[in-house]
Amino acid sequence: MNYKLFFNSLFIILFYSCGQQVSLDKDYPVLHVTLEETKTSLFDIFEKIELIPLETNNESLIKWVTKVKKYQDIFYVFDGGLYALLIFDHTGAYIDKIHRIGRGPGEYSMIYDFFIDTLQSQIGLLSPWGSVLFYNLKGDFIKKVDLPNPPPAYRHVELLPDNICLFWSISDGGDRFDVLNFVSMETGEKIRSFEYIENNVLTTWTSQIFHQDNNGNVFFIRGFSNEVFTVTPEKLSIAYAWDFGKKNNDIKEYQLPKSSDQNVDIRTFFQSFMDGTTSLSYHFSLQDQTDQYYYANMRFAFDTRKHLFYHKQTNKYHFFEHTTEGVSIIRPVLITDEFMLSELDFEKKEAISAYLFSDEDRQKLANLQEEDNPCLVKYTFKR
Repeated sequence: MNYKLFFNSLFIILFYSCGQQVSLDKDYPVLHVTLEETKTSLFDIFEKIELIPLETNNESLIKWVTKVKKYQDIFYVFDGGLYALLIFDHTGAYIDKIHRIGRGPGEYSMIYDFFIDTLQSQIGLLSPWGSVLFYNLKGDFIKKVDLPNPPPAYRHVELLPDNICLFWSISDGGDRFDVLNFVSMETGEKIRSFEYIENNVLTTWTSQIFHQDNNGNVFFIRGFSNEVFTVTPEKLSIAYAWDFGKKNNDIKEYQLPKSSDQNVDIRTFFQSFMDGTTSLSYHFSLQDQTDQYYYANMRFAFDTRKHLFYHKQTNKYHFFEHTTEGVSIIRPVLITDEFMLSELDFEKKEAISAYLFSDEDRQKLANLQEEDNPCLVKYTFKR
Protein backbone atom coordinates (compact mmCIF):
# COMPACT_ATOMS: atom_id res chain seq x y z
CA MET A 1 0.00 0.00 0.00
CA ASN A 2 1.12 3.59 -0.64
CA TYR A 3 1.85 4.84 2.91
CA LYS A 4 1.24 8.50 2.06
CA LEU A 5 -2.23 7.50 0.85
CA PHE A 6 -2.79 5.45 4.01
CA PHE A 7 -1.90 8.30 6.36
CA ASN A 8 -3.97 10.76 4.33
CA SER A 9 -6.87 8.36 4.81
CA LEU A 10 -6.16 8.15 8.52
CA PHE A 11 -6.05 11.95 8.72
CA ILE A 12 -9.53 12.12 7.17
CA ILE A 13 -10.96 9.38 9.37
CA LEU A 14 -9.74 11.04 12.58
CA PHE A 15 -12.15 13.92 11.93
CA TYR A 16 -15.18 11.66 12.21
CA SER A 17 -17.24 11.80 15.38
CA CYS A 18 -20.83 11.23 16.63
CA GLY A 19 -19.86 7.99 18.37
CA GLN A 20 -20.53 5.81 15.33
CA GLN A 21 -18.26 2.96 14.29
CA VAL A 22 -15.71 3.94 11.66
CA SER A 23 -13.62 1.27 9.97
CA LEU A 24 -10.18 1.83 8.45
CA ASP A 25 -9.69 -1.50 6.72
CA LYS A 26 -6.11 -2.01 5.52
CA ASP A 27 -6.96 -4.42 2.73
CA TYR A 28 -9.31 -2.33 0.61
CA PRO A 29 -8.34 -2.13 -3.11
CA VAL A 30 -5.85 0.57 -4.05
CA LEU A 31 -6.08 1.41 -7.76
CA HIS A 32 -2.70 2.50 -9.16
CA VAL A 33 -2.86 4.89 -12.13
CA THR A 34 -0.11 7.11 -13.58
CA LEU A 35 -2.48 9.80 -14.97
CA GLU A 36 -0.67 9.56 -18.30
CA GLU A 37 -3.24 9.50 -21.11
CA THR A 38 -3.80 6.22 -22.92
CA LYS A 39 -4.77 5.87 -26.56
CA THR A 40 -8.36 4.77 -26.23
CA SER A 41 -10.84 3.86 -28.93
CA LEU A 42 -14.56 4.03 -28.32
CA PHE A 43 -14.67 0.32 -29.02
CA ASP A 44 -12.08 -0.55 -26.40
CA ILE A 45 -14.86 0.07 -23.89
CA PHE A 46 -18.17 0.13 -25.78
CA GLU A 47 -19.77 -2.14 -28.35
CA LYS A 48 -22.69 0.01 -29.49
CA ILE A 49 -23.46 3.74 -29.60
CA GLU A 50 -27.03 5.03 -29.96
CA LEU A 51 -28.82 8.36 -29.75
CA ILE A 52 -31.81 9.30 -27.58
CA PRO A 53 -32.93 12.82 -28.58
CA LEU A 54 -35.15 14.20 -25.83
CA GLU A 55 -38.31 15.54 -27.45
CA THR A 56 -38.55 19.33 -27.63
CA ASN A 57 -41.90 21.01 -27.12
CA ASN A 58 -43.31 23.84 -25.00
CA GLU A 59 -43.81 21.55 -22.00
CA SER A 60 -40.54 19.62 -22.17
CA LEU A 61 -37.93 22.38 -22.43
CA ILE A 62 -34.80 21.63 -20.39
CA LYS A 63 -32.28 24.11 -18.96
CA TRP A 64 -29.63 21.59 -17.93
CA VAL A 65 -29.58 17.87 -17.19
CA THR A 66 -28.20 17.11 -13.74
CA LYS A 67 -29.10 13.48 -13.22
CA VAL A 68 -31.01 10.67 -14.98
CA LYS A 69 -32.55 7.46 -13.66
CA LYS A 70 -34.18 4.66 -15.66
CA TYR A 71 -37.08 2.58 -14.36
CA GLN A 72 -39.45 0.32 -16.32
CA ASP A 73 -37.98 1.53 -19.63
CA ILE A 74 -38.72 5.15 -18.70
CA PHE A 75 -36.11 7.89 -18.28
CA TYR A 76 -36.54 10.34 -15.40
CA VAL A 77 -34.51 13.44 -16.22
CA PHE A 78 -33.74 15.93 -13.45
CA ASP A 79 -33.36 19.55 -14.58
CA GLY A 80 -31.24 21.27 -11.94
CA GLY A 81 -31.82 24.68 -13.50
CA LEU A 82 -35.61 24.63 -13.53
CA TYR A 83 -36.06 22.34 -10.48
CA ALA A 84 -38.14 19.96 -12.55
CA LEU A 85 -38.27 16.21 -13.15
CA LEU A 86 -39.15 15.38 -16.75
CA ILE A 87 -40.33 11.96 -17.86
CA PHE A 88 -39.47 10.46 -21.28
CA ASP A 89 -39.90 7.01 -22.79
CA HIS A 90 -36.93 4.91 -23.96
CA THR A 91 -36.93 6.65 -27.35
CA GLY A 92 -36.86 10.16 -25.82
CA ALA A 93 -40.56 10.91 -26.43
CA TYR A 94 -41.93 13.29 -23.80
CA ILE A 95 -44.49 11.88 -21.35
CA ASP A 96 -44.93 14.33 -18.47
CA LYS A 97 -43.09 16.31 -15.80
CA ILE A 98 -43.17 17.31 -12.13
CA HIS A 99 -42.63 21.06 -11.87
CA ARG A 100 -44.55 22.48 -8.91
CA ILE A 101 -43.02 25.80 -7.93
CA GLY A 102 -45.13 27.38 -5.17
CA ARG A 103 -46.14 27.13 -1.53
CA GLY A 104 -49.21 24.90 -1.66
CA PRO A 105 -49.53 21.15 -1.05
CA GLY A 106 -47.17 19.24 -3.33
CA GLU A 107 -45.31 22.44 -4.27
CA TYR A 108 -41.75 23.58 -3.54
CA SER A 109 -39.41 26.51 -4.10
CA MET A 110 -36.31 24.48 -4.98
CA ILE A 111 -35.35 20.86 -5.60
CA TYR A 112 -31.76 19.57 -5.42
CA ASP A 113 -32.03 15.80 -5.95
CA PHE A 114 -34.44 12.91 -6.42
CA PHE A 115 -34.80 9.14 -6.08
CA ILE A 116 -37.19 6.44 -7.30
CA ASP A 117 -38.71 4.06 -4.76
CA THR A 118 -39.31 1.01 -6.95
CA LEU A 119 -40.91 -1.02 -4.13
CA GLN A 120 -43.65 1.55 -3.54
CA SER A 121 -43.73 2.92 -7.13
CA GLN A 122 -43.12 6.49 -6.07
CA ILE A 123 -40.69 9.35 -6.64
CA GLY A 124 -39.02 11.39 -3.90
CA LEU A 125 -37.93 14.97 -4.58
CA LEU A 126 -35.49 16.55 -2.11
CA SER A 127 -36.10 20.14 -1.09
CA PRO A 128 -32.90 21.66 0.33
CA TRP A 129 -34.93 23.33 3.08
CA GLY A 130 -35.55 20.05 4.83
CA SER A 131 -38.26 17.93 3.25
CA VAL A 132 -38.90 15.13 0.78
CA LEU A 133 -42.01 15.39 -1.40
CA PHE A 134 -43.41 12.10 -2.69
CA TYR A 135 -45.30 11.65 -5.98
CA ASN A 136 -46.55 8.58 -7.80
CA LEU A 137 -44.96 7.62 -11.13
CA LYS A 138 -47.54 9.73 -12.96
CA GLY A 139 -46.55 12.83 -10.98
CA ASP A 140 -49.52 13.01 -8.58
CA PHE A 141 -48.60 14.31 -5.12
CA ILE A 142 -48.75 11.77 -2.27
CA LYS A 143 -47.17 13.25 0.86
CA LYS A 144 -44.44 15.40 2.34
CA VAL A 145 -41.91 14.16 4.91
CA ASP A 146 -40.18 16.83 6.99
CA LEU A 147 -36.50 16.19 7.76
CA PRO A 148 -34.61 16.87 11.02
CA ASN A 149 -33.23 20.36 11.63
CA PRO A 150 -30.28 20.75 11.93
CA PRO A 151 -28.88 20.49 9.35
CA PRO A 152 -30.73 23.37 7.67
CA ALA A 153 -29.62 22.60 4.09
CA TYR A 154 -29.89 19.21 2.40
CA ARG A 155 -28.03 18.67 -0.89
CA HIS A 156 -28.01 14.98 -1.95
CA VAL A 157 -30.06 11.87 -1.18
CA GLU A 158 -29.86 8.13 -1.75
CA LEU A 159 -32.64 5.64 -0.95
CA LEU A 160 -31.63 2.55 1.04
CA PRO A 161 -33.60 -0.58 2.00
CA ASP A 162 -36.24 -0.45 4.74
CA ASN A 163 -37.51 2.95 3.58
CA ILE A 164 -34.44 4.77 4.92
CA CYS A 165 -32.75 7.65 3.10
CA LEU A 166 -29.14 8.77 3.38
CA PHE A 167 -28.64 12.53 3.06
CA TRP A 168 -25.57 14.68 2.58
CA SER A 169 -25.88 18.18 3.94
CA ILE A 170 -24.06 21.38 4.77
CA SER A 171 -24.74 23.10 8.08
CA ASP A 172 -23.51 26.50 9.21
CA GLY A 173 -21.98 27.54 12.49
CA GLY A 174 -18.31 28.41 12.88
CA ASP A 175 -16.53 25.79 10.84
CA ARG A 176 -18.48 24.09 8.10
CA PHE A 177 -19.76 20.60 8.90
CA ASP A 178 -20.62 18.15 6.14
CA VAL A 179 -23.17 15.77 7.61
CA LEU A 180 -24.29 12.30 6.57
CA ASN A 181 -27.74 11.58 8.04
CA PHE A 182 -29.83 8.41 7.92
CA VAL A 183 -33.53 9.32 8.19
CA SER A 184 -36.65 7.13 8.25
CA MET A 185 -39.11 8.04 5.51
CA GLU A 186 -41.90 6.63 7.67
CA THR A 187 -41.38 8.94 10.63
CA GLY A 188 -38.96 11.65 9.44
CA GLU A 189 -36.72 10.83 12.41
CA LYS A 190 -32.93 10.65 12.28
CA ILE A 191 -31.60 7.12 12.80
CA ARG A 192 -27.82 7.66 12.72
CA SER A 193 -25.32 10.25 11.52
CA PHE A 194 -21.65 10.66 10.69
CA GLU A 195 -20.15 14.11 11.02
CA TYR A 196 -16.78 15.61 10.22
CA ILE A 197 -15.15 18.99 9.75
CA GLU A 198 -14.14 20.19 6.30
CA ASN A 199 -13.92 23.65 4.77
CA ASN A 200 -16.88 24.19 2.46
CA VAL A 201 -14.58 25.50 -0.28
CA LEU A 202 -13.54 21.89 -0.90
CA THR A 203 -17.11 20.62 -1.27
CA THR A 204 -17.94 22.43 -4.52
CA TRP A 205 -18.62 21.00 -8.00
CA THR A 206 -19.17 17.31 -7.24
CA SER A 207 -22.32 16.45 -9.17
CA GLN A 208 -23.23 13.28 -7.27
CA ILE A 209 -22.00 12.59 -3.74
CA PHE A 210 -23.49 9.07 -3.68
CA HIS A 211 -23.73 6.12 -6.01
CA GLN A 212 -25.24 2.70 -5.42
CA ASP A 213 -24.35 -0.63 -7.01
CA ASN A 214 -26.72 -3.45 -7.96
CA ASN A 215 -26.11 -5.13 -4.60
CA GLY A 216 -27.45 -2.12 -2.72
CA ASN A 217 -24.04 -0.93 -1.49
CA VAL A 218 -23.94 2.87 -1.16
CA PHE A 219 -20.70 4.71 -1.91
CA PHE A 220 -19.77 8.21 -0.75
CA ILE A 221 -17.20 10.35 -2.56
CA ARG A 222 -15.37 13.63 -1.90
CA GLY A 223 -14.34 15.89 -4.75
CA PHE A 224 -10.64 16.23 -3.85
CA SER A 225 -10.12 12.99 -1.94
CA ASN A 226 -8.82 9.74 -3.47
CA GLU A 227 -10.81 7.59 -1.05
CA VAL A 228 -14.29 6.26 -1.83
CA PHE A 229 -16.30 5.16 1.21
CA THR A 230 -19.08 2.67 1.77
CA VAL A 231 -21.79 3.94 4.09
CA THR A 232 -24.25 2.00 6.23
CA PRO A 233 -26.10 3.09 9.39
CA GLU A 234 -23.56 1.00 11.34
CA LYS A 235 -20.28 2.24 9.92
CA LEU A 236 -18.35 4.29 7.39
CA SER A 237 -15.39 2.51 5.78
CA ILE A 238 -13.07 2.92 2.81
CA ALA A 239 -14.26 0.81 -0.13
CA TYR A 240 -11.37 1.58 -2.48
CA ALA A 241 -8.86 4.32 -3.19
CA TRP A 242 -7.03 5.79 -6.15
CA ASP A 243 -3.24 6.12 -6.05
CA PHE A 244 -1.75 8.49 -8.62
CA GLY A 245 1.75 8.36 -7.13
CA LYS A 246 3.50 11.74 -7.02
CA LYS A 247 0.41 13.33 -8.60
CA ASN A 248 -1.84 12.61 -5.62
CA ASN A 249 -3.64 15.62 -4.17
CA ASP A 250 -2.44 16.56 -0.70
CA ILE A 251 -5.29 18.37 1.01
CA LYS A 252 -3.29 18.90 4.20
CA GLU A 253 -0.74 21.06 2.37
CA TYR A 254 -3.30 23.18 0.55
CA GLN A 255 -3.72 26.67 1.96
CA LEU A 256 -7.41 27.52 1.86
CA PRO A 257 -8.33 31.12 1.04
CA LYS A 258 -9.42 33.13 4.06
CA SER A 259 -12.08 35.82 4.11
CA SER A 260 -15.27 36.59 5.98
CA ASP A 261 -17.32 35.73 2.88
CA GLN A 262 -17.33 32.07 1.88
CA ASN A 263 -18.72 32.92 -1.57
CA VAL A 264 -15.59 35.00 -2.14
CA ASP A 265 -13.47 32.06 -0.94
CA ILE A 266 -15.16 29.72 -3.41
CA ARG A 267 -14.67 32.11 -6.34
CA THR A 268 -11.02 32.63 -5.36
CA PHE A 269 -10.48 28.90 -5.07
CA PHE A 270 -12.23 28.20 -8.38
CA GLN A 271 -10.09 30.74 -10.20
CA SER A 272 -6.84 29.44 -8.72
CA PHE A 273 -7.77 25.84 -9.52
CA MET A 274 -8.65 26.74 -13.11
CA ASP A 275 -5.37 28.69 -13.44
CA GLY A 276 -3.39 25.70 -12.18
CA THR A 277 -1.89 27.70 -9.31
CA THR A 278 -3.08 25.50 -6.42
CA SER A 279 -1.38 22.42 -5.00
CA LEU A 280 -4.57 20.49 -5.86
CA SER A 281 -4.19 19.23 -9.40
CA TYR A 282 -7.48 17.37 -9.99
CA HIS A 283 -11.07 17.15 -8.84
CA PHE A 284 -13.47 14.20 -9.05
CA SER A 285 -16.57 15.62 -10.72
CA LEU A 286 -18.18 12.18 -10.64
CA GLN A 287 -17.35 8.65 -9.55
CA ASP A 288 -19.33 5.49 -10.17
CA GLN A 289 -18.81 1.84 -10.97
CA THR A 290 -20.21 -1.07 -12.97
CA ASP A 291 -19.68 -4.80 -12.60
CA GLN A 292 -16.64 -4.34 -14.89
CA TYR A 293 -15.20 -0.90 -14.13
CA TYR A 294 -14.41 1.67 -11.51
CA TYR A 295 -15.11 5.00 -13.20
CA ALA A 296 -14.03 8.57 -12.46
CA ASN A 297 -14.74 11.79 -14.33
CA MET A 298 -11.89 14.15 -13.46
CA ARG A 299 -11.48 17.87 -13.85
CA PHE A 300 -8.08 19.54 -14.26
CA ALA A 301 -6.77 23.08 -14.67
CA PHE A 302 -8.16 25.20 -17.51
CA ASP A 303 -11.39 23.16 -17.29
CA THR A 304 -9.86 20.09 -18.91
CA ARG A 305 -12.01 17.01 -18.21
CA LYS A 306 -10.85 13.40 -18.54
CA HIS A 307 -12.34 9.94 -18.14
CA LEU A 308 -10.81 7.11 -16.14
CA PHE A 309 -12.10 3.54 -16.64
CA TYR A 310 -10.31 1.01 -14.42
CA HIS A 311 -11.06 -2.64 -15.22
CA LYS A 312 -11.73 -4.58 -12.02
CA GLN A 313 -10.50 -7.97 -13.25
CA THR A 314 -7.38 -7.04 -15.23
CA ASN A 315 -6.31 -3.84 -13.37
CA LYS A 316 -5.80 -2.23 -16.79
CA TYR A 317 -7.22 1.22 -17.34
CA HIS A 318 -8.18 3.81 -19.94
CA PHE A 319 -7.44 7.46 -19.14
CA PHE A 320 -8.33 9.97 -21.86
CA GLU A 321 -9.85 13.31 -22.77
CA HIS A 322 -10.86 12.35 -26.32
CA THR A 323 -11.03 8.94 -27.97
CA THR A 324 -8.80 8.09 -30.94
CA GLU A 325 -11.87 8.67 -33.12
CA GLY A 326 -11.92 12.30 -31.96
CA VAL A 327 -15.16 11.82 -30.02
CA SER A 328 -15.65 13.96 -26.91
CA ILE A 329 -17.68 12.22 -24.19
CA ILE A 330 -19.38 14.68 -21.85
CA ARG A 331 -19.69 13.85 -18.13
CA PRO A 332 -22.12 10.91 -17.74
CA VAL A 333 -25.57 11.49 -16.26
CA LEU A 334 -26.33 7.78 -15.75
CA ILE A 335 -24.12 4.69 -15.45
CA THR A 336 -25.45 1.13 -15.22
CA ASP A 337 -23.83 -2.29 -15.67
CA GLU A 338 -25.14 -2.33 -19.24
CA PHE A 339 -24.64 1.22 -20.52
CA MET A 340 -23.58 4.80 -19.87
CA LEU A 341 -25.57 7.92 -20.79
CA SER A 342 -24.11 11.35 -21.45
CA GLU A 343 -25.19 14.41 -23.37
CA LEU A 344 -24.13 14.79 -26.98
CA ASP A 345 -21.43 17.41 -27.56
CA PHE A 346 -23.45 19.35 -30.14
CA GLU A 347 -20.52 21.43 -31.37
CA LYS A 348 -18.61 18.25 -32.23
CA LYS A 349 -21.58 16.10 -33.21
CA GLU A 350 -20.23 15.14 -36.63
CA ALA A 351 -17.29 13.32 -35.02
CA ILE A 352 -19.61 10.61 -33.69
CA SER A 353 -21.69 10.14 -36.85
CA ALA A 354 -19.68 7.31 -38.42
CA TYR A 355 -19.69 5.29 -35.19
CA LEU A 356 -23.41 5.29 -34.50
CA PHE A 357 -25.19 1.96 -34.46
CA SER A 358 -27.68 2.64 -37.26
CA ASP A 359 -28.53 4.85 -40.21
CA GLU A 360 -31.64 5.85 -38.29
CA ASP A 361 -29.44 7.35 -35.58
CA ARG A 362 -27.36 9.15 -38.20
CA GLN A 363 -30.57 10.70 -39.50
CA LYS A 364 -31.53 11.73 -35.96
CA LEU A 365 -28.13 13.40 -35.66
CA ALA A 366 -28.58 15.26 -38.93
CA ASN A 367 -31.99 16.54 -37.81
CA LEU A 368 -30.78 17.98 -34.49
CA GLN A 369 -30.92 21.74 -34.04
CA GLU A 370 -28.89 23.75 -31.54
CA GLU A 371 -32.02 25.06 -29.81
CA ASP A 372 -33.41 21.53 -29.28
CA ASN A 373 -33.44 19.74 -25.95
CA PRO A 374 -30.26 17.80 -25.13
CA CYS A 375 -29.66 14.59 -27.03
CA LEU A 376 -28.49 11.70 -24.86
CA VAL A 377 -25.84 9.31 -26.15
CA LYS A 378 -26.20 5.72 -24.99
CA TYR A 379 -22.86 3.87 -24.85
CA THR A 380 -23.39 0.12 -24.38
CA PHE A 381 -20.47 -1.53 -22.59
CA LYS A 382 -18.43 -4.16 -24.40
CA ARG A 383 -18.47 -7.66 -22.88
